[in-house]
Amino acid sequence: MASHAALAVTAVRERVSRLISTPVSDAEALKICFTCATVECEALLELSHSRVVRTEASTHARLLAITPQEFDLLLRDEGFTNILDSISRQRWRKTRQTRNVSAS
Repeated sequence: MASHAALAVTAVRERVSRLISTPVSDAEALKICFTCATVECEALLELSHSRVVRTEASTHARLLAITPQEFDLLLRDEGFTNILDSISRQRWRKTRQTRNVSAS
């Protein structure tokens, strides 16, 4: 059975993929949703994302913003640790695949 944090990440991923036309990683989707939940989201989006993502995220900021329930699920100790481990494993796999392709 998937953890509650994993279900929250799935909800974030699906929401972002529906509203942002550019494919993004889970880590990037979380960053977009956390940024959209801030008071100064437009300024932060301008600093942190490319033109297309910034424009679409600004347009849909209210829908993309991380919910209080998702925030709680993601940042309670076991949820946050599991998500960080998952993101680290994804990055490690991508790095390893890139190195294997380069070596070939």
